[in-house]
Amino acid sequence: FDFHVHGQSSECTPSGLGAWWEQAQRIATGLQELEQSGEPISSLVVPADGAPAPAASLRPLAAARARYLGVVTPHYLEILQGVRTEARDLPVIAGVVKRWCSELSAQAASSPLASELQARCAGVELKDGEMERGVQTLETAAKAFEAKRVQARDVALGATAHPEDAAGVADGVRALDEARQVAVATVASARPLRDASRALAEDIAVLRSVIGSIDALRPGSPAYLSTYQAPGNAELEIDVRPIDIGAAGAGAQEQTSGKTTLRFPIAGRHYFDLEAGVGITAGLPQIPTVGTQGGAATIQGKPVDEFVGLALAELEPARFIWPDLPAAGLLRLPVIGIPFTRDPTQNFFVGGGIGWTGVGSIVAGPYLLRELSLRDGYELGQVLPTGTSLDAATEPSLQVGYFVSASLDLVGLFHLFFREHPASIDAATGKEK
Repeated sequence: FDFHVHGQSSECTPSGLGAWWEQAQRIATGLQELEQSGEPISSLVVPADGAPAPAASLRPLAAARARYLGVVTPHYLEILQGVRTEARDLPVIAGVVKRWCSELSAQAASSPLASELQARCAGVELKDGEMERGVQTLETAAKAFEAKRVQARDVALGATAHPEDAAGVADGVRALDEARQVAVATVASARPLRDASRALAEDIAVLRSVIGSIDALRPGSPAYLSTYQAPGNAELEIDVRPIDIGAAGAGAQEQTSGKTTLRFPIAGRHYFDLEAGVGITAGLPQIPTVGTQGGAATIQGKPVDEFVGLALAELEPARFIWPDLPAAGLLRLPVIGIPFTRDPTQNFFVGGGIGWTGVGSIVAGPYLLRELSLRDGYELGQVLPTGTSLDAATEPSLQVGYFVSASLDLVGLFHLFFREHPASIDAATGKEK
């Protein structure tokens, strides 16, 4: 059997090569049997002592007839007639095999039988006119034998009817011997055709194997299926086909073919996480403000809010190397935080952490704040000089602190209660079924 990915390989239809392989084999076998069709010595009938013997004048004719029948047996005649009928198709078969060789030369380049196919297609039996000459040689020899056989029969019958005619008996003996010799020559002339028929059958056998091996799965050789655009459960259908394609027609082909279905999960290309959570900030100086203390304007400090609501965009860098490993989602770097309880144009969060895909993460990193800070010469608790405003005592600056946050994957939390049903995907095409 050959195994093909359903939907990726060409449809396997009966090629007719199987029937022609059988015919070429049958011709080669018939020509071999023709050579071995003589009467064995153990089957020869020898007159016993005391048995009535033919007339003395017909004894040479009886001996010639026995020699003839030792070669030209009924089996010989049956095989010769059958081979002559079937051998007329050999040139046509050889021509079709040559065309198959030409068409498959490119397609079979990746087949393990490519070198063997190339050698078979260069065989002598496939050369122009080679098979025609072999068939014509056999036909000429067979016709010559038919003529000699008819002549020998007529002359032998005449000699049997007139045993007193010594010349007629001699002619009968000579005609039988000549017919026997032509029969032997016919067998000899059929030997090249026998070898060519056997070689042609081997050519067809290789062709059939090559046709079945095109696009077939091979042990140890990875087969590209498709690029999948979405996660899901893939279904891979494998066509199981008999290597002997076309030997018994389409009906038998359908009965002996089968299909195996395999299933495997497709990991989604999940590189980013979007989560929402709460963070705590620290490490920042107080924001300067103006307050009244003892009837005087004093520079005071307002602490930065410690808790902040964050929307986090997280990259999973290990997914680029191990996209299908669950542990590849642990590392989150970088993580960008966007505050929704503070001004996102003045507060910036960036860091890294660990997380669990579809669950949540813990992130820490620097917190950047664009806010007012005291100029040199001013400090918290200082009384503002008369006629000096807060704007004169402060200037915009970038403050650096840190934050730690805990967040949840809201989509994963939703799927925790409402299970997602992965799509069924055709593994050969990558399309949803």
